[in-house]
Amino acid sequence: MEKKYSYQELKNQVAELEKQNQILRLALNNQPEKKIEEKLVIEQHFFKTLMDNIPDYIYFKDKESRFIKSNKAQAKNFGLKDPKEMIGKTDFDFFTKERAQEAFKDEQNIIRTGCPIISKEEKEIWIDGSTSWSSTTKIILNDHKGEVIGTFGLSRNISKQKDAEEKLLKLNEELKEINTAKDKLFSIIGHDLRGPSNNIIGLSTQLLENIDVFDKEEIKMFLVFINSAAQNTTVLLENLLNWANTQTGKIVFNPQKVCFSKITQEVILLKNSIAESKNISLNQTSADKIEVLADKNMLKVILRNLISNAIKFTNSGGKIEVTAIAKKKEVEITVSDNGVGINEDMLKKLFKSNTKSTTLGTAKEIGTGLGLLLCKEFIEKHGGKIWVESTTGKGSDFKFTLPNAVN
Repeated sequence: MEKKYSYQELKNQVAELEKQNQILRLALNNQPEKKIEEKLVIEQHFFKTLMDNIPDYIYFKDKESRFIKSNKAQAKNFGLKDPKEMIGKTDFDFFTKERAQEAFKDEQNIIRTGCPIISKEEKEIWIDGSTSWSSTTKIILNDHKGEVIGTFGLSRNISKQKDAEEKLLKLNEELKEINTAKDKLFSIIGHDLRGPSNNIIGLSTQLLENIDVFDKEEIKMFLVFINSAAQNTTVLLENLLNWANTQTGKIVFNPQKVCFSKITQEVILLKNSIAESKNISLNQTSADKIEVLADKNMLKVILRNLISNAIKFTNSGGKIEVTAIAKKKEVEITVSDNGVGINEDMLKKLFKSNTKSTTLGTAKEIGTGLGLLLCKEFIEKHGGKIWVESTTGKGSDFKFTLPNAVN
């Protein structure tokens, strides 16, 4: 078993090391004693100047990882006024047990193997809970006889560098998201928006060219198609604007107590003409007393998109119903239809920005999948969740929750 040194013995050991160093220098330099002493004084002055002024942390430890010498910067880093206060202390006096144990393990491995640690980046967790980063080099320490007596190290504070790296990584991630958003935006503008716009142009051109030939019913049919295409284009443009604003953080979230049935009725009135053009019934069965804590504009966007999707994937003669059930802390809302339903593969892709999760509607309506992404973002901003229950050929139930305003 290795001998345990007392505090005084450690100080004596340091003094003995310095004495032996002087003897060694005298032996190597066969010069007059006075001249040797002068050289030693100069060298000691240089060493002291280095130790006192270098901003990096320099320290020497014994074989039990106790400090036997350190410079001023190291003492100051540990919250001490004098480097002598370091003598006899260990990392366990300053860092958390886990951090100190890691340093101890590294130093014992150096003593055992002789292998140094070079520029190791270490996260330091102090006893008070604060953290810092350092780049550390540790090497085995031998006396003048070549005997291993411990380790010595040089550390540099790199906390600012690590903070800058983390900020840069975060910025890179944000730039990737912005580029992804930009690419998706251009894709929608270049492809999905062009389709309904071309439909409006094509149908209106046919109508203008044959206005004197078509009878009243034919003209009405064309106008219904044009109106439907125009409304779908408007929804797409609104979604694009809302989505762009969410990506740049420009949408203000203002939750307040609102009557759910009143908001739903407003959206149904807006969407009723499109539903009627496909001979689809659109109704709500929500109690007038149900109130939710929600941003009114966001709630309208959510309902508009879910109802528009239901209309898109419901055949002529179908029905769509909006219901709300008040629970203790939340209100569960369902937009249900008896349309074509969603297959299992497509269900997995819903609400994901990196996959194409849209198909043509029952009347060849074009979609982007952007509306569902908006719904998810807005619902989650309220602290709610959204999910889908669907059976192919029987219809879909889009369900989401919002905070109950009663609580």
